[in-house]
Amino acid sequence: AGRTGHLIVEAEGVFEGDATVAPGARSRYHLTITGVDGDFKGAYGEGQSVGLATTASSTNSYYVKIWLKK
Repeated sequence: AGRTGHLIVEAEGVFEGDATVAPGARSRYHLTITGVDGDFKGAYGEGQSVGLATTASSTNSYYVKIWLKK
Protein backbone atom coordinates (compact mmCIF):
# COMPACT_ATOMS: atom_id res chain seq x y z
CA ALA A 1 0.00 0.00 0.00
CA GLY A 2 2.98 2.31 -0.54
CA ARG A 3 4.21 2.19 3.06
CA THR A 4 7.91 2.68 3.68
CA GLY A 5 10.13 2.27 6.71
CA HIS A 6 12.29 -0.28 8.46
CA LEU A 7 11.53 -3.41 10.45
CA ILE A 8 13.87 -5.37 12.72
CA VAL A 9 13.37 -9.15 12.54
CA GLU A 10 14.97 -11.13 15.37
CA ALA A 11 15.22 -14.91 15.09
CA GLU A 12 15.83 -17.24 18.01
CA GLY A 13 15.88 -20.98 17.56
CA VAL A 14 17.70 -24.17 16.72
CA PHE A 15 19.61 -25.45 13.70
CA GLU A 16 20.63 -29.07 14.17
CA GLY A 17 21.77 -32.02 12.13
CA ASP A 18 23.82 -32.44 8.96
CA ALA A 19 22.34 -32.07 5.48
CA THR A 20 24.71 -34.75 4.15
CA VAL A 21 23.49 -37.44 6.58
CA ALA A 22 19.95 -38.84 7.00
CA PRO A 23 17.57 -37.49 8.23
CA GLY A 24 19.12 -34.13 7.27
CA ALA A 25 19.45 -30.73 8.93
CA ARG A 26 16.46 -29.22 10.70
CA SER A 27 15.75 -25.65 11.79
CA ARG A 28 13.09 -24.09 14.01
CA TYR A 29 12.97 -20.37 14.74
CA HIS A 30 10.64 -18.00 16.56
CA LEU A 31 10.59 -14.54 14.94
CA THR A 32 9.97 -11.21 16.66
CA ILE A 33 9.29 -8.15 14.48
CA THR A 34 9.62 -4.52 15.58
CA GLY A 35 8.90 -1.45 13.43
CA VAL A 36 11.52 1.25 13.94
CA ASP A 37 10.74 4.16 11.62
CA GLY A 38 8.66 5.57 8.79
CA ASP A 39 5.20 4.07 8.28
CA PHE A 40 6.28 0.99 10.25
CA LYS A 41 7.22 2.86 13.47
CA GLY A 42 5.31 1.21 16.31
CA ALA A 43 4.49 -1.92 14.29
CA TYR A 44 5.06 -5.26 15.98
CA GLY A 45 4.70 -8.90 15.12
CA GLU A 46 5.77 -12.48 15.51
CA GLY A 47 6.25 -15.56 13.42
CA GLN A 48 7.76 -19.00 13.11
CA SER A 49 10.03 -20.64 10.56
CA VAL A 50 10.62 -24.40 10.15
CA GLY A 51 13.01 -25.99 7.66
CA LEU A 52 14.58 -29.26 6.55
CA ALA A 53 17.61 -29.66 4.28
CA THR A 54 19.12 -32.80 2.72
CA THR A 55 21.58 -33.30 -0.12
CA ALA A 56 18.60 -33.88 -2.45
CA SER A 57 16.38 -30.91 -1.53
CA SER A 58 15.35 -28.38 1.06
CA THR A 59 12.02 -27.03 2.27
CA ASN A 60 11.09 -24.13 4.49
CA SER A 61 7.75 -22.95 5.75
CA TYR A 62 6.97 -19.91 7.79
CA TYR A 63 4.24 -17.58 8.93
CA VAL A 64 4.47 -13.97 10.07
CA LYS A 65 1.80 -11.79 11.64
CA ILE A 66 2.41 -8.03 11.76
CA TRP A 67 0.23 -5.39 13.40
CA LEU A 68 0.54 -1.86 12.00
CA LYS A 69 -0.41 1.37 13.77
CA LYS A 70 -2.98 3.54 12.02
